[in-house]
Amino acid sequence: MSPSTTNVPGAAVRGTASGVFFMAAFGTLWAYTGIMGMQDLVSPLLLILAVLIGGALIAGGISLIRASRRLPVQGNPLAIWLMGRRLLTQ
Repeated sequence: MSPSTTNVPGAAVRGTASGVFFMAAFGTLWAYTGIMGMQDLVSPLLLILAVLIGGALIAGGISLIRASRRLPVQGNPLAIWLMGRRLLTQ
């Protein structure tokens, strides 16, 4: 089988990044609720772990948004034309 390449629109990657932000925020809050309900000695360590995982997800979302800027704009000819004009005037 020969490898095939597909063009992924930047909007799809930005949509995925917003989902990652959503998962980071609400996943961390959900973990906080469960960890505080335990009231155990390891609760602070688990809370730190949950915050670190949330921070890693936010960092991943930021890197997805930065990477999406290098992807082509697809579908809207007006947006492509405006983007070309902006690039030419810089």
